Amino acid sequence: MSELIALGLRQALESGDCVLFVGAGVGEHFIATDGTHAPDGGTLAKELADQFGIEAGGSPDLAKVAQIIEIRKRGRSELETSIKRRLTDLEPDDVFSWLM
Repeated sequence: MSELIALGLRQALESGDCVLFVGAGVGEHFIATDGTHAPDGGTLAKELADQFGIEAGGSPDLAKVAQIIEIRKRGRSELETSIKRRLTDLEPDDVFSWLM
């Protein structure tokens, strides 16, 4: 896949002379050991709401759920620990592996 990226951009990325901004869809390119993809924002919001016992409705907003957890439940440290635990074992697919 890296051969599809312009040589100049690839060299800048590999040398660290460039900052790469990725969008929300990047999670589709990271895979857990069980073969599932990283959660999108809505899925992560639902997982966090369930874990921390928050009624978040049918399509929860990640920022709002995180704020409620931080303020009402366990604080920022527990929130960050939970998110890190959820995302730690993800590995990039072939599209992103050359960046890692």
